[in-house]
Amino acid sequence: LQPAGNEGVMAKFLEKRGEGFHHICYEVEDINAEIASLKAAGIEVLSEAKQEIY
Repeated sequence: LQPAGNEGVMAKFLEKRGEGFHHICYEVEDINAEIASLKAAGIEVLSEAKQEIY
């Protein structure tokens, strides 16, 4: 990520946390179970999506 300026959300994120991963994406069968598994492993989940059936 590279922020467009010094005041935006991304600039503040980088200032607080430094360089590294901001987000990842992968497909799973049960998002709610996967979120619980990530949390159990000590991974910080910044936002949670609700599982939608299409």
